[in-house]
Amino acid sequence: MKINLQPFNIDDTEKLSQWIEDERSLIQFSGGIFTFPITRSQIQEYLADTKRHVYKVLISRKVVGHAEIYLDEAQSAKLCRILVGDPDMRGKGIGQLIIFRLLTIAFTEFNVQRVHLNVYDWNTTAIKCYEKVGLQINPGKSTHIPFRNDSWTAINMVIDKAGWQERRHKEKIG
Repeated sequence: MKINLQPFNIDDTEKLSQWIEDERSLIQFSGGIFTFPITRSQIQEYLADTKRHVYKVLISRKVVGHAEIYLDEAQSAKLCRILVGDPDMRGKGIGQLIIFRLLTIAFTEFNVQRVHLNVYDWNTTAIKCYEKVGLQINPGKSTHIPFRNDSWTAINMVIDKAGWQERRHKEKIG
């Protein structure tokens, strides 16, 4: 299966908002930068940040997901707001393809030396996906996000350019 990443634009808001069914799934997806429900004005503000490189994920011209690379430092990028939105496409390895494609863009087009992401510790499916692509848990680096009467722990995962290149050659991918 092959994915294609294309720039996300304001007209893609409706599709994204269809995938975000409630406040809990919005926080899981966005980490709190949006409020439920997602609106065009929130997306306009989101897209105005020049450090954000936001993509829609396509398979055979069908939009199935969303992903972002955030250039947070000169030599570092963060993968954010990654979502396989189409329920029929989940569990098929598409998440790994998205992450690998994002890493390829970050390391080759943006020439960063390190990529990281945050994931909630209870999202074991996503953690396994990220580990399969080569990201490793960054011990001791976590944040807490309040949600209603609870607090969610987000762990940080990281890969450097050398580790990505080694993984890429070993797996013969990319």
